[in-house]
Amino acid sequence: MADAPPVFQMGSFPLLQQVPTIYFNGFSLQLSNSDISVMLIADGRPVCKLNMSFTTAKTLNENLSSLIQNLEKVTNHTIMLAGEVETGLKNLVSDSGS
Repeated sequence: MADAPPVFQMGSFPLLQQVPTIYFNGFSLQLSNSDISVMLIADGRPVCKLNMSFTTAKTLNENLSSLIQNLEKVTNHTIMLAGEVETGLKNLVSDSGS
């Protein structure tokens, strides 16, 4: 397993306070022969595009997975995937229409 990524406090980097904060609740992925693009989406609208190398993308994937696994472990709660939420909502709508 990779080393844990460093954790930074907001006050530890003065310029960090000038970096925009972006919320997103969806994403779209694109792959080229040299890198990966991630379109961040909020409420169905693109809000930001990220471009990264394969190495960065794989490292990000590993660190995000580790972070979520640790959260699930300490809370004893499995975070649902977007597809699972969508299926549940479809079931809710079909059950209420019966």
